[in-house]
Amino acid sequence: MGTDPKKVEKEKSHVQNNLMCQSNVPVPTNFADAQDVRIPSFKTILENGYSIIGLPQSLYYGDEYKKKKEVTEIKSKIALGLGLGQVTTTTTETIDEESDLGFHHRQTDDYWWNAKPSLSNQIVNTSALDTPEGLALSRQMVTLMWREKESFEEASRLYPFVSNILVPDMAFQLGPYQPIRKHPKKMVDVIIFLRKDHESKVNMERNQDSIRAILPKKGMTFRIVDWDDRRDLFDTTDTFFTDTAIQLLSLGKVVVCDRLHAAVLAYLSGLPFVYIDQVSGKVTKTLTAAFEGAEGCLDETLSRWSRATTLKEALSKASQLIDSEPSLQQEGGGFLSGVVPW
Repeated sequence: MGTDPKKVEKEKSHVQNNLMCQSNVPVPTNFADAQDVRIPSFKTILENGYSIIGLPQSLYYGDEYKKKKEVTEIKSKIALGLGLGQVTTTTTETIDEESDLGFHHRQTDDYWWNAKPSLSNQIVNTSALDTPEGLALSRQMVTLMWREKESFEEASRLYPFVSNILVPDMAFQLGPYQPIRKHPKKMVDVIIFLRKDHESKVNMERNQDSIRAILPKKGMTFRIVDWDDRRDLFDTTDTFFTDTAIQLLSLGKVVVCDRLHAAVLAYLSGLPFVYIDQVSGKVTKTLTAAFEGAEGCLDETLSRWSRATTLKEALSKASQLIDSEPSLQQEGGGFLSGVVPW
């Protein structure tokens, strides 16, 4: 019986859509979140004849055991996907709750422990991947991009069997923009754009009372936001939210943030901002990689940005920015006469 061409095209389309939707999945990022989903995709995509190009990401593991384990798994999936790997043994090991492995997973992932009382271990011979021919093929088919110099150097050490490239974060391809101020009555002196998760160093201060207690000036107005707040503030269900994201940032004369893309969009919109780095230093590392070599970008005064180590310091610097620029002292925060600082 012959193969149905329509069925073949349907399967190819399904794989291609999966690749397009998950083109950044091969990259461990932000504590290597969702790697249980990402790692198997190497094999699936490669064995269907597609290349993998990982979008610019950060590489940060807070767990050394997890990092070593996943380096082996990534290499194995790539080898199998390229036809360069051979499964030699599959074993199932019952995990003793009191063993080192059981203790490790109880401490790091309660769901894993509750859901998986045994561990399947597939041993893959990847020696064919380590040959000159194997490495050439793998580096041709798999490219991982990194938005930090530190991530690039670490990835080059961990994944020498793929092509690793240092590039600016993708968000820098957007813009330049101008502030979008359609809601002047909602404007404040400082828009405080803070994470709500474990990556934030200041999430314990993410509340009205804590911020009022450290305001550098009496009467200084502020609003605490995150990306989802644009839905209520602007009554939108927009999925592709660049426009409303800039509106959200533009509610402040100055932006104080610990989110990378809040800093990037503020910069691209000509909005002065002060950032506080999060736990892995992602903001500083990503901005440095993007700004190095670009004249003026690292000049904080010219580019109207600054770094702070605490929320109190960030608010103080935001106040200094407002005081130093007459346009920011105007009602509405100044519209920069439609001009961005570059």
